Amino acid sequence: MEEMSRILEIVSAAGLVVECPDCWQGIPYVWADDVHGEYGLPFARYLFTFTDAVQWNQWELWGDGFVTEVIEPVYFQTANDISWNLYWISVLEEAQLCQIDSLQRLSFSSNTEYTRNLMVPLEDLSEWVPVGRIPEDEADREITSPSESWLEQLDQEGLAFCLDEYSQKALEAYMDGTAEVRKAAGESADAPAAIQRLTTLQSITIQKSFRAHYYPKDWVIPLHTVNLLYGPNGTGKTSVLSAIELAMTGEIRSLTDLKDTSAEAEVALSAAVDGRTVELRPPREAAEKKERERQFYKSRNTNRTAPQLQNLFHRFNYLSVEETFLFAAEQPDISEIFSQVLYGPETSGMWRNLERYKEKCGSLITKYEQNLEVLDDRMKKLSQILPVDPAA
Repeated sequence: MEEMSRILEIVSAAGLVVECPDCWQGIPYVWADDVHGEYGLPFARYLFTFTDAVQWNQWELWGDGFVTEVIEPVYFQTANDISWNLYWISVLEEAQLCQIDSLQRLSFSSNTEYTRNLMVPLEDLSEWVPVGRIPEDEADREITSPSESWLEQLDQEGLAFCLDEYSQKALEAYMDGTAEVRKAAGESADAPAAIQRLTTLQSITIQKSFRAHYYPKDWVIPLHTVNLLYGPNGTGKTSVLSAIELAMTGEIRSLTDLKDTSAEAEVALSAAVDGRTVELRPPREAAEKKERERQFYKSRNTNRTAPQLQNLFHRFNYLSVEETFLFAAEQPDISEIFSQVLYGPETSGMWRNLERYKEKCGSLITKYEQNLEVLDDRMKKLSQILPVDPAA
């Protein structure tokens, strides 16, 4: 079929991995995978069908059978989260699509029991595929957070202090031209370190001084590629994760505001780094944390004086369902929720600091503009005064 051949060409050109086409009771279809990364991991599956208006007007007669025999077997065999990313793209020629009743189109697109459904004209198919896109991430691509982008832009204007807590003194120093010029990131004396790749965790050693009410003795817990921690509430499951966080960052975010001495305990994380086994212990000093940032995280901006290790760890390595739930339960602003989950609370704080400086500067601009108007009015009045005749 000529139209199906066009669909296969468009889908292949979009980078999807196409399976062999098939036909169900006169309806041609084909499955295709959307893959990502150097290992070609699939993260979405697409079902493309081609019909005309006559066939679609009988959809209520054949739809259930098609779903049962074509879609359900794939859905129930789909691994992990790909089942959330199954798309049924019903392709028709544009003239045929216009003949489909709007209620029938709505019924089809609203049925999301197994797939997310779309009706697309063949002429525009290339613009719709793939529906979801993940940008390719080259090995040397820099990983930046909003705070790094803000710092880079503000540094060029000598305004990097705006990311810190509001200070009238700092603002006045900038306006007077007496603010201290910060050394640019590229001028830092710190030599860039080669990024190391931590591939697997091998074991975590937890001393009994860490959460003593959970661990009455020292523990060495072996770790594998996939680890399942199970047990009743209060038996120390989350504490295992906290021990790993402590070994990596020297802190435990969930205990920051609590009087808990667990973060002072000595834990040890055994991990495979660049093919060799290393033992990671909690970094205590700021210099140690900065060094670990350079060791494991790309593109760390050396112009930041405070270490960002805790935020980086939670951004890239630890998605806490508990923290996500607390954010969602306590904050109505969705953008604020995702900002804190992805980049840590510090980034949101920096944005609030920036907004405070912006508000203050806006007030000063209004004040100075009013002063200028007063001075301009006085200058006009002075220009109207006749000069004194010295001969009088």
